[in-house]
Amino acid sequence: MRQDRILKTLLMTFIALAPSLTAADQPPPDLNRAQELVFLGEHLRQTHQGQTLIYDFTSHASDAPDKTDEVKMTVTAVVDEARRDLSFEFLSGPERLNFPDARAYRGNPIAVQFLERDIRDMARRTGTPIAHFRNRIRKSFTDPQISTTRVAVGDKLVDATEITVIPFAQDPTVAKLDGYAGKEYLFVYSDQVPGDLIRIRTRMSSADGSAREEELRFRRASDAP
Repeated sequence: MRQDRILKTLLMTFIALAPSLTAADQPPPDLNRAQELVFLGEHLRQTHQGQTLIYDFTSHASDAPDKTDEVKMTVTAVVDEARRDLSFEFLSGPERLNFPDARAYRGNPIAVQFLERDIRDMARRTGTPIAHFRNRIRKSFTDPQISTTRVAVGDKLVDATEITVIPFAQDPTVAKLDGYAGKEYLFVYSDQVPGDLIRIRTRMSSADGSAREEELRFRRASDAP
């Protein structure tokens, strides 16, 4: 498989569309607002060549030290009005994930990358197959909670859309795993920031009071010197 199609293949696993559909295609008309916004939205129109979008990553868990890191996505070429070539630096050191460059991409792949990291971590912790978590998250987007809000980005307030899904609430496979049934995923998007993605947060808590929360939040867009 060509390296520049790996992200597109991951994208297809989350929206279960025909294999012939690529991230460069227009989204089909039967997607709901959440599916289209997170997985196939045209998020890159406000970006330009050489621009790097920087996101802060934080992880807080009762059973582990806090973590802080960052994720970077750089526009390496402008293909047309909507599509971009992209490269990534997803976390650092032993936590780094080496996602391949993306070619002619319309959406912001950081959301899919965040989910893939989260899924790998859950599979490692629980011994449950990766495919199971992917499928449950994909299905949860058919019945999301969607609302509008205003959020602070830097020193300004922007109009935004919030999407919340709870993928494992009705999942008998992971319901027996303490805390997973209530695990919540929050996505926040606004077309008033480059890349549209403002925030992703996962949150879960266990009966013993332990909790885990991870977040990716847009910090700024930086131009190459």
